[in-house]
Amino acid sequence: MLLIRDDLCKLLTLVVLLVLRSKKKKRAKHKAKKKLLRASKHKAKKKVLRASKRMRREELARDNEEERKDLKRKVRMVGGQDYTMELLSNVHEWLQLPEGVTEALTVSGDYLYFHYGCDGFDDRGWGCGYRTLMSLCSWVRGQLAIAAPTTITDAPTDTDTPTAAPPIPLSRPPVPSNRRIQEILVEIGDKEDDFVGSKDWIGCVEVSYVLDSLYSTQCKIIHVQRGSDLCEHVDTLRQHFEECGSPIMMGGDTDNASKAIVGMCEGPDDNYLLVVDPHYWGIAKESSELQSRQWVKWQPLSEFTQGSFYNLCLPQLAAHQLTTTTTTTTTTAASS
Repeated sequence: MLLIRDDLCKLLTLVVLLVLRSKKKKRAKHKAKKKLLRASKHKAKKKVLRASKRMRREELARDNEEERKDLKRKVRMVGGQDYTMELLSNVHEWLQLPEGVTEALTVSGDYLYFHYGCDGFDDRGWGCGYRTLMSLCSWVRGQLAIAAPTTITDAPTDTDTPTAAPPIPLSRPPVPSNRRIQEILVEIGDKEDDFVGSKDWIGCVEVSYVLDSLYSTQCKIIHVQRGSDLCEHVDTLRQHFEECGSPIMMGGDTDNASKAIVGMCEGPDDNYLLVVDPHYWGIAKESSELQSRQWVKWQPLSEFTQGSFYNLCLPQLAAHQLTTTTTTTTTTAASS
């Protein structure tokens, strides 16, 4: 009996030792697992932190690069300020006539030369229509500023007849910015909301809408099916500069570079349009520089893209100088 009890005690002791050893191994394994997990988490955290720091450095580098580029652009564009008062006016003046031409018809009254980036806003590649519209707006504002009355109620409304002033209270909103032009087109229902802030182009139709909305100036739109057909509209253009004297917006499809037309002339071999190109980038200091670099030029009709259609937007607001001359002539004739 004593022998059996001793064996049982040894067996129980062995079992207890085995259980304790097993628990110790489990605790050690669990501890190692926790340690590994903590190390893994710490490593992952450090990795995430390093990645975060790297991304932040890259982001700061990009921001610094953008700031550097923006600063360089602003330095080029006179601090990025709106220097409208420093814009050149009537940049076509003193441009030599084409060979064989002795006289030409040009815009009556003053306009400002708006071009890419002229107000510090970079619209290269998409803003030529906007800049041409701005030049037209500057001319219209000048004519409205000359007009003495504040309200006109008896002016004709026929769009085929140029009017000396619109038949509503005269107002002279500032020349709109690119964004303001987009906002106007959305406000009148011509464009969707996402048009504002986009880089979408505008053409002659949109230009006519903005001129009508801002200054109550209606426009005549002429569609020319091919560049080779421009010669068929010489008489219309001549009549426009004789009776209205306003600058014209020109746009097309293949030739999709919008431009202002501020004059026309007829030569022995070809007819010409006086083109003011808004694609100039930089600070326009002198008209002579623009002319020598062909930003302002007499372009023969034969040099327009013959297969491209063209649209012409003719503001139907007669220049004050022309209406004054017409009134004086009529009065003198009546007295006679």
